[in-house]
Formats: sequence, C-alpha cells, structure tokens
Amino acid sequence: MDFTRKARYCAGGHTTDAPDGITYSSVVSRDSVRIGLLAAALHNVDVLGIDLENAYLNAPCAEKIWFEGGTECGEDKGKVCVLTRSLYGLKSSGFSRREALAEALRSTEFESTLADPNVWIKRAQKPDGYEYYEMLLVYTDD
Repeated sequence: MDFTRKARYCAGGHTTDAPDGITYSSVVSRDSVRIGLLAAALHNVDVLGIDLENAYLNAPCAEKIWFEGGTECGEDKGKVCVLTRSLYGLKSSGFSRREALAEALRSTEFESTLADPNVWIKRAQKPDGYEYYEMLLVYTDD
C-alpha cells in the first residue's frame, strides 16, 4: 500500500467543550460475536470481515466547525472553511459515524437487534431455498 498520498487531519477536540448531544458510540459485545460465529457454523454460512478505512470521514459533521484555510487548501488559503465531514479528534465523530452507518444499514433492510444494538440482521435465503438471517456485527476502533 502506498502511503505517500495518505494524510490524516485531526481536530483538537481536547481543547473544546463537550457538545450538548451524545458523543458515545458503542461496540458489539464479545458474547454477541461468539453467538454470531456459532450461528454461522450451525447454518453453514460464510463469515466475512471488512475494515472500513477512514470511517469517520464518511459521516456528516454534527458540530459547526470552521477554520482558516492554510497552504494545504491551495487557492483557498486564508479563506474561512466549514467542515462538512467528521474528523478524528472531534468529540461527536464516533456518534456521527455510527448514525450514518445505521442509516445506510436501515436503507438495505437490516434491523438492529434489541439485545445488542451493534448486531444487525436481515432475512436471507440460500439458492436451495434454505432461509436464514444475515448478521452484521459492528465494532469501531477508530
């Protein structure tokens, strides 16, 4: 992987007051992972894992944040810039990312379970007609 073009911008969230809204983003429990793996083995379905890189940058920014453009902004140097996407370091980034992911999952007919809000399920059917549930277990480490 070529990291020469990869840059990470971080906000100084430690220097700001906590926002009025929620900032917490939960993760799937260890017990839910164990049950999910057991269910996959019992129903003979595949288990896949993915890593969403730069996850926070895919969520809208919940806070109103602006900055003065520096040299990295090219011709916009010196102008007032407003963030539209979450950045690492913002206190609300984790929650914003979780809400954006939840909205995307709901739009594909996944439902969050009552027992663990980070376990998402959707009815599915194998080509031979066998019905089962597809499960997504969400854990964020960003």
